[in-house]
Amino acid sequence: MIEQAKIPNDIIKIYLNLYPFIGRNHEMLGVVARDFDVLLEETIKTDSYYFAKLCGLELSDTRARQILMRDVQPKNKEERLLKNIKKAFTKIHHETDTFSLNLMELYDLLKFLYQDVERAQLLAFAKLEKRKDDRKSLLQSSASTKREALGQL
Repeated sequence: MIEQAKIPNDIIKIYLNLYPFIGRNHEMLGVVARDFDVLLEETIKTDSYYFAKLCGLELSDTRARQILMRDVQPKNKEERLLKNIKKAFTKIHHETDTFSLNLMELYDLLKFLYQDVERAQLLAFAKLEKRKDDRKSLLQSSASTKREALGQL
């Protein structure tokens, strides 16, 4: 469980330096067009590695890099989860125009990440039923004063 993630000041400064470039994506894409695919793959691997570290997956650095770089077959649940994290980041980065993070997308992402790791029953959410509330509130009545509303109750 993630309780807190402190961001160092130098990282915040880098983000603030990037801020003026927001909205200039097409111009910047022209600059890195030749190397775009390589940069994208490196970004996916880096994002996957640090996301796994942030989530607390207990994998050695060597094994994690093997799974991410060489497409080695995973041996246990944590390695399968890392492989699924990489697949998720690949989908997100390749389909950035159509990706939107809404409630159903989160649920689908959860099922996708844990598809080979946990049983589907463990990933299901409990459905809440609407409770029938037979009580009437003072605000819902047609009375003009609180005294009349109390008399109607």
